[in-house]
Amino acid sequence: MESAIRYMGPGNPEFIEIEEKDPEEGCVGIRIIASSLCNSSELRSFRGGYANGYGSGYPMETGEPGHEAVGTVVRAGKSTTGFSTGDYVIMTGHGGEPCHRSYVNRNQNDIARIFPDGRNPAEAAVMEMYGCARHCAMTPLNKNEYAGRKVLVIGMGAMGLCTIQILADIGEVEISAMDIDARRLSKALESGAGKVLFPHEAGQSFDADIVFECSGSVNGQQLACAIAPRILIFSSYNTNEIRIRQDRLFDANTTIYNPGILGSESLRAVAELYNSKRIRPDILVEKRIKPEKHEYLDAIEGIKAGKFIKVLIEWS
Repeated sequence: MESAIRYMGPGNPEFIEIEEKDPEEGCVGIRIIASSLCNSSELRSFRGGYANGYGSGYPMETGEPGHEAVGTVVRAGKSTTGFSTGDYVIMTGHGGEPCHRSYVNRNQNDIARIFPDGRNPAEAAVMEMYGCARHCAMTPLNKNEYAGRKVLVIGMGAMGLCTIQILADIGEVEISAMDIDARRLSKALESGAGKVLFPHEAGQSFDADIVFECSGSVNGQQLACAIAPRILIFSSYNTNEIRIRQDRLFDANTTIYNPGILGSESLRAVAELYNSKRIRPDILVEKRIKPEKHEYLDAIEGIKAGKFIKVLIEWS
């Protein structure tokens, strides 16, 4: 018998038994190795009270809010091509059942094959974050437009660290990383940043051609706007109001981008980066838990306290 998370109400996630179903046409059945906790989605689900999305209705769908995972193909439906039993695959929130489950069925067009090649495949559960980072970086601009540019990335959570690794792979980019946490700034250096700094060291005169706002905090977003670069890319969001000096953005001729959600093309692109060992998902993973309620609740408390960048539920 398989198992999964089901949120019965705010603050009340349960681990329940589920049945393993045969995949439909064009889909594959996947045994989940690990699913990754999305800090934002997990806290929304735990706290409740949101108008839309995770945390807006209970009981939630079985497996929610899981939308980042890695597993192995164990069966294929009719008309499935390109995948075989035993293949390692990564997935996002698109294409099938939510990911906080030990088994899911997924459309073949919404997964990507990976080759761990000696690495722990569980760490690839965070690959959706790389897909999001690539989507946010490459939707507004192409690789050539980054050459010789000074880029500041604000917020060294998962999105910020993934963004730095994506930019470092492009090359010829002067990357600075900003956070309030020295430990996370050390991870930024490990990820490819050339310079790290705390917010008080920047000020409104910080010299950056492009700013990525990845913190999702009011302070981070207000600082990104105050710096007024030529290009401002919001890779994060929050539901609170922020105060900005619009005249600074006007004087700087700032263009603001909100690239939105990744698609399957970005997932396949970062799978190739993983396969060629050009990115390091292991840097993000700071805790692993079993699919048990008390361990999950402990992880939630750690996320609320800002202790963990990424936590994995290891299902097998």
